[in-house]
Amino acid sequence: MNKCKIKGIVSFFENDNIYFAGSGTNAILSVLETIDCRGKNVMLPAMTCPNVAIAVYASGANPIYIDIDENTGNMDIQHIRENIDRNTCALIAVHSFGYPCDIHAIRKEFSDIIIIEDACQAYGGKLGMNPLGTLGDCGIISFGYSKPIAMGMGAAIIINNTDLLEKIHYVSESNNTYKVSSLDTLKHTISLRLALKEHNKLLRFLAKYFHLYNFNASPEFYKNIPSQWQLFEKNIPALKRQLFELSDLITHYKIKKLDYTGRDWLPWRYSFHIEDDIFLRKFRRIGKENHIEISRLYKPIVTHFDNDENCACKYPKALNWSRKAVNLVYNHTLEDVHIMRKNIKHVITSTAEALE
Repeated sequence: MNKCKIKGIVSFFENDNIYFAGSGTNAILSVLETIDCRGKNVMLPAMTCPNVAIAVYASGANPIYIDIDENTGNMDIQHIRENIDRNTCALIAVHSFGYPCDIHAIRKEFSDIIIIEDACQAYGGKLGMNPLGTLGDCGIISFGYSKPIAMGMGAAIIINNTDLLEKIHYVSESNNTYKVSSLDTLKHTISLRLALKEHNKLLRFLAKYFHLYNFNASPEFYKNIPSQWQLFEKNIPALKRQLFELSDLITHYKIKKLDYTGRDWLPWRYSFHIEDDIFLRKFRRIGKENHIEISRLYKPIVTHFDNDENCACKYPKALNWSRKAVNLVYNHTLEDVHIMRKNIKHVITSTAEALE
């Protein structure tokens, strides 16, 4: 890892204790290793990117999955209360799909554990006056595949808790001895695929001691990130405005919109629920015909690591989200959002008319 010296990023997050990492997975793993969570419990949402769980497994910690609030897609605070214990050392608060979780309430109630704020899908957004990524003990943002700034690699750790600074600096210096190459990239990719397929102690050992997760960004990343960030930050106000106004276009009695009305968030995926199965299938088909890209992300994360077919039933809200949610996919460019806005009203109207 290298300390971020890009003025735009430092200024945006109002923090000069920012370190670059090779990927969001590596960034979370580095923090978990910094706080030495081996053998301890780490809480994370039951519905999120599987790589979050991979980082927890790779650190030697025990993942504790927390069901979601169906109105937000984020961790259910009551379910956190029911599962926290003396062996819990950290909680990964993910802003799912870019919709801010109630991290103020989480930090207030669970102040005895480290809060890792996963803003990989949410940076550019704010909660009140605070940029997402600055509200946990540390924040993680990612520039990997399909992120708001999609460079295929790279991430940043924003250190908000000064007690972590000395420890993270040591991890940073240790990781800098590992140089990136095409072989390193291949090992990183293979390790993630293996972890998704099967998780065991041998895999953890190989991943840690052969640096399968210790993946650094290439020189091209460091060369291009300043201009990429500058363009992204320039477009944030217009992007927020267009995505906020999109809510007025998604109107139908079979569609349940998320419980967010603020202008200052920047969703990675625009999400809503369609409870009627027939309407949902027709909407997806007509959407595809009209070049509206729709994703089902994500299914309950435990299904990636547990062969028990009934394991997902332990997290009923996450399971229902995976079946009923519509997540509109778009690049974070004004042109792409404009095209989506233009097509979405037509798709909703056409779906309703086809079922009359």
